[in-house]
Amino acid sequence: MKLERAKVRDLGSQITEEIVATWEKKYEKRDDGFYCKNCDSQIKQVTCFVSIHLKAFEPKCAGPGRVCKINYPFCPKCDGELEYVRACYHVRSLMVGLPVFFLLTLPPPEKGGESDGL
Repeated sequence: MKLERAKVRDLGSQITEEIVATWEKKYEKRDDGFYCKNCDSQIKQVTCFVSIHLKAFEPKCAGPGRVCKINYPFCPKCDGELEYVRACYHVRSLMVGLPVFFLLTLPPPEKGGESDGL
């Protein structure tokens, strides 16, 4: 039996608010969903797992292990099918610096537990 390789896109450490804003420029909203401006296919979305790293360790990617999830839109015809996407984001401190699109995805702190600094 041959194992199939997962269809993964790696965005590297380039994930920024500006990059996220460019995603919507590739698609057109219609009554029944979003469509690719290039080929007119209906857009799908998968989860993008974003590892949070500390700038102090650059150019290496190291940090506390925090992972945020955001939606990643893609065109199955232009981009191919994807199972998931991964990226990283480098911050100066875990106390400040996360863009709004990450803050909306963070889970609430556990009640009665130790805080991890976010």
